[in-house]
Amino acid sequence: MAKTILILGGGPVGVETSGEIATHYPNAKTTLLSGGSRVLTRLPIRCSESTESQLKRKKVEVIHNVRGVPQPKNDDGTTTLKLSDGTFRTVDVFIDATGNKPNSSFLPASRLNSRGYILVDEKTLRCTAPGASDVYALGDVASYSDGSILAAIMSVVPVGRSIGIDIAAKAGKKFPLAQKEYSAIKDSQFVPVGPSGG
Repeated sequence: MAKTILILGGGPVGVETSGEIATHYPNAKTTLLSGGSRVLTRLPIRCSESTESQLKRKKVEVIHNVRGVPQPKNDDGTTTLKLSDGTFRTVDVFIDATGNKPNSSFLPASRLNSRGYILVDEKTLRCTAPGASDVYALGDVASYSDGSILAAIMSVVPVGRSIGIDIAAKAGKKFPLAQKEYSAIKDSQFVPVGPSGG
């Protein structure tokens, strides 16, 4: 029943969410506040431009260089956001897609960097904190990761080899496979913009 939807954040989650909503609810006014000068800032500009064109074809309003802070929910269920340009916008549905926060609050602070990510060697994914030689991390909780699905997929074999090598060494044996090092795939992300492209 929503007539106005605002998504905050121009990264992969914000782009995918706005594209899906605009596809399945074309009568609703969908707005994406990128928060920066373009969407998908980790990718080359041509990818950002292509993505924005796809969103605009779906009638998504894309606004750059404006951030928003949601205010307490209104009595009627709507949300008012105070925008960084000094204006206010009230919408039926507000979705915060401004980025992930690592699920690491239960870990000792000595194993985390200043942003809360687990400190790991960028190649072997072994924790580099003192006293944590039996700790390994992969995915968007680890300091090496850019938070993408590609980073998670590409880290499975390196972390598996690290674990195998370390277990074999503790048993006084040699692991039969060499250490595989993590290597990031640059300038690539999987970002759907609705069910038929991305």
